[in-house]
Amino acid sequence: MADQSETRIIDDAEVLRKLQELHEKLSGGFRPLMNDIGETLLESIQYKFEIEGRPKWEELSDKSTIPQRMRTNRWPGNILNREGAAGLLGSLNYKAEDKSVAVGTNKIYATTMHYGATKGQFGTHPANVPAHTRTLASGRTTRVRAHTRRMTVPWGNIPPRPFLDIQDEDVDVVKESILSFMTGDWE
Repeated sequence: MADQSETRIIDDAEVLRKLQELHEKLSGGFRPLMNDIGETLLESIQYKFEIEGRPKWEELSDKSTIPQRMRTNRWPGNILNREGAAGLLGSLNYKAEDKSVAVGTNKIYATTMHYGATKGQFGTHPANVPAHTRTLASGRTTRVRAHTRRMTVPWGNIPPRPFLDIQDEDVDVVKESILSFMTGDWE
């Protein structure tokens, strides 16, 4: 059977306009799309901090962390948002390129917060203890001289509190953004 190819010329102004817009967008690079994806993921991560995890993060230790925060007037509060703009939440950012976007933080402890750590996982390190007054169980006080001691890091188990993972609904929003960008329905 002979090849019966057919050529059709599309002379539809709307289709031609959409194709021209798409060509212009693609020749201009994907940076606007990557910025949109970065914003989407950043907002999702910030929301995760607000609701304390998706799924819910493990509670803080009521034997150490909560009393420590209460002494410094930082409790009640959010689990990973202890220092406001200077802390982990405030350090989150994204960087959009023409063909990629990266979301992250510059905080050195972010990996430990995300994946968790076991007691002593990072070894022992010297710690300088300043002179201070200690109150004994009997109510008596005693003066403690400045000294150095070895400290296990971390001094207790830190449960994982994943915050940089991407949720299924984030993937759906990103797909919608890509489709809007490709079809010319971009805002």
